[in-house]
Amino acid sequence: MGVAGVFGVLLVFSLLVVGLLAVWHVRTWPVLGWVVIAYGVLTNSDATPTPIVNVGSIHIFQEDVIAALLLAVALVGSRTMWQNLGQRGLIPILILSVLIVNLVLGFKSFGMPAVVEFRPFFYFFACLAWGLSLDWSGESAKKHARYFLFICGWGLVAIAVLNIAKHGIASSSDMYVDPEGTYHTLRPVVASQAAVLTVAGLYGLHEWGRVRGARLLLSGITFSGVVIIAQHRSVWIAFAAGLLILGWRTASTIRWRIALLAIISSFGVLILALSGALNTVLDSFAASIDAVTATNSTLTDRTSGWDSLVSDSFSHGPAAVLFGQPFGTGYLRIGPNGLPQTYAPHNWYVSIYLRAGIVGALAFTGLLVGALARLAKQRSVWAGILGCIAVFALAYTVQWFLAPLIAAAIAVSNLRNTTRTVIEDPKDMRTISEAYRHLPQKV
Repeated sequence: MGVAGVFGVLLVFSLLVVGLLAVWHVRTWPVLGWVVIAYGVLTNSDATPTPIVNVGSIHIFQEDVIAALLLAVALVGSRTMWQNLGQRGLIPILILSVLIVNLVLGFKSFGMPAVVEFRPFFYFFACLAWGLSLDWSGESAKKHARYFLFICGWGLVAIAVLNIAKHGIASSSDMYVDPEGTYHTLRPVVASQAAVLTVAGLYGLHEWGRVRGARLLLSGITFSGVVIIAQHRSVWIAFAAGLLILGWRTASTIRWRIALLAIISSFGVLILALSGALNTVLDSFAASIDAVTATNSTLTDRTSGWDSLVSDSFSHGPAAVLFGQPFGTGYLRIGPNGLPQTYAPHNWYVSIYLRAGIVGALAFTGLLVGALARLAKQRSVWAGILGCIAVFALAYTVQWFLAPLIAAAIAVSNLRNTTRTVIEDPKDMRTISEAYRHLPQKV
């Protein structure tokens, strides 16, 4: 063995040791996992990512390393993961089995393009597995998730303020083109960041309604305000869906406090609008709303793409419809403007259908709907959070850093009555003795 061979062996051994230490640290201190995910949230952009290292013709990105690390941690904690899934543990296995088969078939037919196309699915399900490997029956995981939301929320507010100072309040149609010819939004934060802000805003408003507190109120209002100013219309709809679910299934005291806050805020915004202080903002909003009805609107572009891709899958036979097409097949279709489009559909459910078929799409949707129904019955804040992300997924690929929040919602929905909060509405149980009488007598 030459010098190069010895160096290669030492390098592989060193990477293996570093990887094992990283897995041990993240498994021992899950907060490190949340730190890594928060880093992903705050650095997310619509720019073309730069690989951290090239191994031959293979590009390794930071998301590859993060997803591999979190998946390894999840496998170490697989027992907790299956406990969190409960009787629904076979659903993720079914989805992953179909995806892996299509990855193998795609790699055999198309080579590395199949791996590139598989990456968003790998990132998402690796982070989902990690989130499910946490113990959500105790307070530690919930506390970490809470800190994650508020730290990311205020970090994104700072990013939004800097971008507004640089570009002003941009509408959905305001873009710039980089030297490579790629279009980038001038909005304060990108859509996936706005989705995290939305979840943080929903959580802050819910917690303020539950326990009150000036910091919770300030956080909830600020996060929600930035979501509105960011002008991602799909995120607005997701935010509205989350609020409606919370208003429908949360405790009555929380519902009325949030409703009162919304009324007061609406009057405040109305006064500012009549005074002319919001003219720039309102003009930008008007431009975003007008863009929806334009001939070349993103709504028309997306729905046309979904229709073309789904219709094309039908032409590939029953196997493609039931189990999806191999990775590497691509997403080529002709847009409304007559030009070819190759990017992934802006709809996570359609993406799953195209690569896991009706079987995978129904399994994934059923997992979310079932969890949402159980959370609504529990009157949990996670019902609003999961509903918000589920609606957001109708218009975008769900980024990997949202997956742990979905995992949290699924895990919380499967908690037994003995591990859920007993007192949610003070009007339901006014004394501690009454609360004890509502506890199950047998475990």
